[in-house]
Amino acid sequence: MLCCSAAAQQSDNVGFPTLHQLDIPSLEAIAAGQDEISRHRANLVLARRIAGRNLPEAVARIESLTEQIGVAAYPAEWVYLQAISAEIQIRSGQLDDAARALDNARPMLSRLENSSALVSFMLAEGLQQVRNGQQDKAIATYRRARFFAEAAGDAVLALHARHNEGAAQMQLGMLSAALENISAVHENIDLYPSDDLNLHAIQFNLARIQGMSGEIAPALAGFQANRPLWVEAGHLTRAFIVTTQIARALNTMGRHKEAIAELTTWLARDDIDAGPDLTADALLVLGQAYLAQGDFRLTESCIADARSIIDASNAIGRRTEFDILEASLLQAKDDLNAALVVIDASLSRISDDAPTVNTVDALVLKADILNDLGNSAAALQAQRTAMQTEREMRTAEFDQRMAAALVAIEFEGRQRELDMLRANERLSEARIERDQIFQNALIGVGALLALVAYLVWSQWHLERRARTKLEQTVDERTELMRKEMQKRVDAERAQRGLESRLVEDEKYRAVARLTAGLAHDFNNLLTVVGCSAELVKLRGEDREVKELADDILDAADSGTRVTRSLIAYARQQALHPERIRLDEFLDTNQSLFRNTLGAQVELTMDLEPATVEIDRSSLTTALLNVFFNAREAMPRHGKVRIVLREEEDAPTDRCFRLSITDNGDGMDDETLARAMEPFFSTKKTGKTSGMGLGLSTVYGFMRQSSGNVEIESIPNQGTTVHLLFPLAAASAADDVPDEMSQQRTRKRRVAPNVLLVEDQDKIRDLTRRALEAAGYRVHDCRNGSEAIEMLNGRTDFDIVVSDIVMPGPFNGIDVARTAQKVDVSMRVLLTSGHADVVPREFEFLAKPYSVATLLRRIEKLVGPAKEFAVQH
Repeated sequence: MLCCSAAAQQSDNVGFPTLHQLDIPSLEAIAAGQDEISRHRANLVLARRIAGRNLPEAVARIESLTEQIGVAAYPAEWVYLQAISAEIQIRSGQLDDAARALDNARPMLSRLENSSALVSFMLAEGLQQVRNGQQDKAIATYRRARFFAEAAGDAVLALHARHNEGAAQMQLGMLSAALENISAVHENIDLYPSDDLNLHAIQFNLARIQGMSGEIAPALAGFQANRPLWVEAGHLTRAFIVTTQIARALNTMGRHKEAIAELTTWLARDDIDAGPDLTADALLVLGQAYLAQGDFRLTESCIADARSIIDASNAIGRRTEFDILEASLLQAKDDLNAALVVIDASLSRISDDAPTVNTVDALVLKADILNDLGNSAAALQAQRTAMQTEREMRTAEFDQRMAAALVAIEFEGRQRELDMLRANERLSEARIERDQIFQNALIGVGALLALVAYLVWSQWHLERRARTKLEQTVDERTELMRKEMQKRVDAERAQRGLESRLVEDEKYRAVARLTAGLAHDFNNLLTVVGCSAELVKLRGEDREVKELADDILDAADSGTRVTRSLIAYARQQALHPERIRLDEFLDTNQSLFRNTLGAQVELTMDLEPATVEIDRSSLTTALLNVFFNAREAMPRHGKVRIVLREEEDAPTDRCFRLSITDNGDGMDDETLARAMEPFFSTKKTGKTSGMGLGLSTVYGFMRQSSGNVEIESIPNQGTTVHLLFPLAAASAADDVPDEMSQQRTRKRRVAPNVLLVEDQDKIRDLTRRALEAAGYRVHDCRNGSEAIEMLNGRTDFDIVVSDIVMPGPFNGIDVARTAQKVDVSMRVLLTSGHADVVPREFEFLAKPYSVATLLRRIEKLVGPAKEFAVQH
């Protein structure tokens, strides 16, 4: 701890770094001195120091200094004054006045560079960002403040900035980083003057970190030991803050009555000027205690009082905490829908770029509410999002986000180092050698002429050495800065690319969701149309009617091809992936690709070994679509080159990149941006017509297979389509035989008994008619719940034919697995218009299907109805 000596008190122009290390009596001595600048500076530091003990006195001193310190005569002192005013206004809840004070001082910052006034401004700006709920920005601001404080030699403000950075990190849940910063400040606590209240604040935050880390008992003991220090210093506001933390710790330990007693006692005191933010925090803890006690009326009162305070002071950073408390209250009162509305509104206001502990708490509460509402799928998604957010907060991701902003600061610091090197290095070496020369010159007068000649030569030689060394150092530092700036540029370019890909992917995802829904509905319609036409054709005797039925079936078949392309684009087609050697697959199908491209197109391949897990037939279709587009875009004698390589520096881990390059017409940027949209065609007029579903189905298939598609194209030069395949996981031989399938035996009945499960009434009726006409006995159900109830009551079904996607708690897969549990010999045939996941143990038939196809699949599983009748 430092105090001011008599000599220091009388010295002129005492700097802020020295003043910050003095106690209050020493500051008052300098404030009464003769030097005007030192007097102003001492009064400014006194105003900052006594604001913690006597706010009215600090405000009066600032008002007096405002009349004495002009921006033209004292720019640094004037900025320091604005910073102190903003800090006091922020702590008093006057956020708009504080913002005006900071905006007034901002134009002067460029003239300050390494000064304590600039650091004071940054500390006030960081406090404003914390009050606005922008803790991530505040952390970056405090880091810059620490950098400039160290450059200005202001050790106290450097520690103050680091302490504030740790406090902001605590609010974000970055406990390890916060503990590192506040512990480092605590190790250098002797640099603070003995009467600085920051000493108590550091001890308070150490206890607070313990509480946030789960060490509640030590934290409670630390808070209880810290409160008397604030009371003794006359700072009842700080003591009120500590009381709030004591109550929070008591709540955590389940001692709610003690927490209520602590807070109600201090909230009732008239001698505490807590301010809106601190009062809102105390009301939050008190409301949590009342809610835990089951006192809903007092909880509502706390929420209402706190919200009025928050709205009046515009302290938006507190809103999320009270949203969580209000939603918890509504949940406790069984008003679940209202609770969900409150928590969703709160989550919509939280920034995705700066999640906090409140974000995780809100998501966990939302999952709990959704579970109570019976929406287990949405609850699981909310829980997963909460876990992912918490994992991100427990890593160094926030520090990485701020790294780009700190590069500029590092650059400025290195530039200043170079300037100091130019000014000092030349002089230091020259002085040392000159001193040696002058000492040797005292040996004798006779060597005076030789000494003068040597001095001239030595000075020239030293200057040349210093200049050479300086140039080398400058070159090294310049190269280092160039590399760092290049890293920054590369990082920004990568960030922009990632943002662009995310926007593009979100656009395709939205279109895919719409496409999947439309395709599902059309598949159901086409099933009705196709089956109805088939039944008309079978039962009709009029030739013209049969011809019309054939036309309807042709149209339904065309619609089927369109909807299957749309489902492929939407990534909801049923895939059956298998491990294949991609290079061997391409080599084997080389003749098929050549026939697709045409005899006049030259095809070359350069393939590396690659093992992937993919649906073989869908991959063939995707490649043919790419070759169709290449053929349409190329001249008569075109060239296509296929290259397969493994990439270790891929956007997502290692992968295989299959590149298909043609020398066709290419695409401009506008066309390239829409190339993978459904129904957008790049084919020129006069060439083979198409519906524009080729590349869109390729895109959907690759994304559903955990891969990706990238397209590069230059007008009049050609196009390259890159297909990115993930590496196949290591396979293990499946040596365990399917004992269940070996033990299956078929029961004999007069005719196969079919359980038909379909939520669409028209499809169910048509399917039942077709099966009954073929001789099957049919029992139908409208949903999975009815089917499972029927299966649990009887075991005489030969086969279950069920749609997968149905309303209610049970889908077709649940029905199929229930049937297998009831009777291992019972066959299952699942149908769907857009199911993307179908268990391999069950047979699958995609909608829309024809009556003939349905009967063939059922006969394959249980045999024809007539055959059963004959056997029996």
